[in-house]
Amino acid sequence: MEYNYIKKLPPELFTLSKLEYLELDYNLIKDLPDELANIKNLKQISLYGNSTIFKNHKIVENIELKMPSCEFLTSDNYLKNKDNKK
Repeated sequence: MEYNYIKKLPPELFTLSKLEYLELDYNLIKDLPDELANIKNLKQISLYGNSTIFKNHKIVENIELKMPSCEFLTSDNYLKNKDNKK
């Protein structure tokens, strides 16, 4: 679903119980709703290029707590990993 100028995640997305990987890179997403945690098999969400989310990292932190088995890929994670390799 990357590069689609998505501002808000469609409610139908939260019913995809077998979804494991979700790429939402380079959209206009401003919020990650709690319903995202309903996708129990989700292993990874990529959010690169959603600048509003990076300005307020609390958006990702709040949903991460509800989805401990899911990896959230953001530019912030990239920078942390890069720093750890030095």
